[in-house]
Amino acid sequence: MTFPHSVIASREAANQSPSDLRIGSSPKSLLATLAPHASAGVTLRYPGLWIGLFAFVVRLIIILNIPNGFSWDMGGWIETTKHIVVNGFQNAYSKPLMGNLYPPGFFYPLWLTGQIYRACCSPDFATDTPTLDFLMRLGPIIADSFIAILVYRIALLWTEARRALIAGIAYALNPAALTTTAWMSMIGDPYYLLPTLLSLFAALTRRFAWSAAFIVIAILIKPQALAFAPLILFLILTMAKPRQALHALVAATVSGLLILSPFIVAGKLDELAQTVERMRGAFPFIHVWADNAWYLLSGGQDPWDPLFPNGINPNGPPQPFDTNLFLGVIAYREIGLAAFGTLYLVMLYWLAGRANPKNAIAASALIALGFFILSTRMHENYSFPVFALLSILCVSRDWRYVFLLIVTTGANLVDWQIFDDFFANKSELLRLHMANSVVFVSTLAMLLLVARADILREPRDLVILDTRVQIVSPRFLIALAAPLLLAALAFWAIFLR
Repeated sequence: MTFPHSVIASREAANQSPSDLRIGSSPKSLLATLAPHASAGVTLRYPGLWIGLFAFVVRLIIILNIPNGFSWDMGGWIETTKHIVVNGFQNAYSKPLMGNLYPPGFFYPLWLTGQIYRACCSPDFATDTPTLDFLMRLGPIIADSFIAILVYRIALLWTEARRALIAGIAYALNPAALTTTAWMSMIGDPYYLLPTLLSLFAALTRRFAWSAAFIVIAILIKPQALAFAPLILFLILTMAKPRQALHALVAATVSGLLILSPFIVAGKLDELAQTVERMRGAFPFIHVWADNAWYLLSGGQDPWDPLFPNGINPNGPPQPFDTNLFLGVIAYREIGLAAFGTLYLVMLYWLAGRANPKNAIAASALIALGFFILSTRMHENYSFPVFALLSILCVSRDWRYVFLLIVTTGANLVDWQIFDDFFANKSELLRLHMANSVVFVSTLAMLLLVARADILREPRDLVILDTRVQIVSPRFLIALAAPLLLAALAFWAIFLR
């Protein structure tokens, strides 16, 4: 499978030999490619590691000097951490808690944090301490610092070292990323985005088994990673040989079983299944204060009223549940899924046979932003992957990616309500967030046009499981995408409906 700007060319840009990208390489080899010791045009040794260290120091300064912006959420995660440490990892789901409404992979960093805290600071696990708050915020900023390294390393696949260095620094200093992880302490987002980007990096460097394993890990940390799973599957199908695809399937299965093993051995899968049911019913609103398309369509209606104990204002409008039917026919949730699915299929059609590193990142950014804008139940922090992906793209010679990164960053900061105190009343705030929703929706439209132009610039050379395929019409690609669509529909019918 060849491209004018192919992975082979990217190896040269990264100062790597073809053997550096061999399939079946060791974890040590994979880690070595993340922080090459020298790059053309850059005299700094180990630039990736320096970017990670710089990102960590910036985030560390924030968590040492600025209080946690979302103490309510953090309280739930601390409660869950104590529950896991005291009662055993396999009992994470033994009772419903606010902070255990996550897949099993989410609990591994919590368990490690709790064990460190109990060993060094509080054998009886006192929960209301500055030390525990610091440790709970420390893990996510470490993960986010590795994300900065990955931003640099993925950019190095398609551009020169100097520009890749700028991409890493752009993410390290991105205000939206800093707000989400260091200030607001949304601990799950860097934990799942890190393996998601590792999966994408592994696929683009033809390590398909690692790619499959990492995307399963990401999904089992936070379900939002499911948005990227069809893209990873598509890359594997169109870049891997049949034997490599089989290895990827085995790796995905093994990684999933390893994460689930404490619950399998303890016979606790029924508790996990009950939690999946709880997850299906969590925040069933067309938006959860996310300034997206659904915020616009709702007229800015709040999902619940925080002034009332149960969130329901008896004199207010009905709550905007996404299970409500539009015209009595189809639920808003399904409309959002259909809109996102349509965007996905169109993007895959463009990408088929053109999946060089830059195009794959552009497609990933479109997926991340489209998921946030078009889907229901979105929170402010669900746009988090956009900033890493646009940081990678902003060093291209197309100024529009820089513009998109700046505008989406600003829109996210407004979405976090950090400017709300500057507005006198609720009607002014409504106008602010309605306007911000228009901005966010407009960025999706602009990214769609920019990504399309970039992707379609490449000639198509489609290979599926080592077999070259000629595409004569969009119908063929629709048939190719049908299994992915059927898988998505099956997931929806089993887990979401």
